[in-house]
Amino acid sequence: MKTQKARQTEGFPCFQKLFLRALCASAVSLVLLSCSQNSFEPEGAAPPEPASPRVARPIQKDGPDGAAPPAPQPETATAACGDSIAGTVQLPETLKGRFKPGSSLFVIARVPGNPMPLAAKKNSVEAFPFSFTLGAEDSMVGEALPQDVELIVRLDQDGDITTREPGDLVAGPLPASLGQSLTLTLEESEK
Repeated sequence: MKTQKARQTEGFPCFQKLFLRALCASAVSLVLLSCSQNSFEPEGAAPPEPASPRVARPIQKDGPDGAAPPAPQPETATAACGDSIAGTVQLPETLKGRFKPGSSLFVIARVPGNPMPLAAKKNSVEAFPFSFTLGAEDSMVGEALPQDVELIVRLDQDGDITTREPGDLVAGPLPASLGQSLTLTLEESEK
């Protein structure tokens, strides 16, 4: 005669197998569903674009009592006729031997004192003097340029804006304003 305890554990291996099978089937189902190529299409019209995009700014607690100082207001661009900076880049006779037709000339605008560029344009230069225009269409954040910027021009040997070679020729940084036309003269890089 079996004891009460023996009768209770008698069906346990069968229950354990059934439980493990159900668990494996659930895991396989989850994997298959998560790897599905199905896409979700929302119903109805797309939400409207925001009236004005938000600008992220770092929080600084330098004010009195640890409060954040008021956020600076973004500068607005001038009217459509003066929403860009135009200029001419010249190469002195003494440096003409270092120029190769088809070289990359980067025109970069940034906020004075800030190393991060607001706008940049890569130009392929065949001859000097070279004329350029830098405007909102060249903005790296998709916004109009502020009224006052710092302008840098670099004739780059390898065509990569992220690298600076000792033989690169530069002009600037020079202060510039929207609607202004500048003449910049390239010189040897200090680096």
